[in-house]
Amino acid sequence: MTKQTKPIVTLKTIAGLLGAGLAIASTGWAAPTAGKVYQLVARHSGKCLDVATHSIASGTPLQQWDCSEGLNQKFRAIDAGDGQIYLTAEESVLRVRVNKGDRASGAPLIQSNDWNGDGAKLRFVSAGDGAYEIQVASTNKCLDVSAFSTANGAKVLQWDCTGGANQLWELREAAALPISVPGGLVFEKLDAPLANPRFMDF
Repeated sequence: MTKQTKPIVTLKTIAGLLGAGLAIASTGWAAPTAGKVYQLVARHSGKCLDVATHSIASGTPLQQWDCSEGLNQKFRAIDAGDGQIYLTAEESVLRVRVNKGDRASGAPLIQSNDWNGDGAKLRFVSAGDGAYEIQVASTNKCLDVSAFSTANGAKVLQWDCTGGANQLWELREAAALPISVPGGLVFEKLDAPLANPRFMDF
């Protein structure tokens, strides 16, 4: 008698089918590892890096906001080579960056469909005690919460690195939750990042 098995569907497939991010839960603090998803928490305020208003539009600025389980606060680390990392917003599947060629202090951090190159590659430099400076590789400037603000909605921008607590970030690793769908499908964990799951062919 042949044993019946449930169909196996990877998250790579379901991400294309659903065209949306997956709910995730925090699993602790960690250094950035390519393929993993993180919340980035500002050391001085305890608030999370956040894509304003859950927007999926290119050019939307990033801010700090009270930490939640929202996908607009989840970012996937992707290997950019030479010890550098790209961050991709889980909800919009857009790249975190400063505008290409913008080297000035005060340039805002945005999400963009301009995926690669200058302004998108980041370096995570340990500052000890579980915190990191996040440096824009092309400018050597740090991600900075404007004016040391502790308010929701304070903008995140690049600024000369000072070692201030408003430039220190803790990385809270997040993991995909099991998904329940009709038909009893079984889902495997996706270990490798997707290039752009919204537009996959399968």
